[in-house]
Amino acid sequence: MRLPLAIACIASAAVLSGAVMAAAPKAIVPAQPETVTIGSLSYWYGPVEFSHAKHASLAGDCTSCHHKSDGQATPCVTCHPAESDPGDASALILKVAYHDRCLACHKAASSGPVSCTGCHARKAVPDPATGRPRQNPSKP
Repeated sequence: MRLPLAIACIASAAVLSGAVMAAAPKAIVPAQPETVTIGSLSYWYGPVEFSHAKHASLAGDCTSCHHKSDGQATPCVTCHPAESDPGDASALILKVAYHDRCLACHKAASSGPVSCTGCHARKAVPDPATGRPRQNPSKP
């Protein structure tokens, strides 16, 4: 008589634990854009448009790119200024932060572009002296 009672207790515990697990809340993943355009620094080269969904699935974890996000995927410009700040030499400027993060991953994975025009379209920038387009990537 004890064996059927033991089996009934084990079966009941299994059913109840399954019900509790099914009722447990699932992790909430914030909505993610399908594509992202990074264009805040596009003087010589065009903005970069990439598949956020593809990169997110390859990275597997938001902090691979959003490394100081505290659970919120904040834009890079939140921590990295577009221009250098003499008062804060510790913060990488935005251009360096983008290139360090993207190129390091592309090189480590031996996949993805690593040249300027692999990500950016080249732009013809007007020469301040003549107004004619030039392709020289030195600062104006």
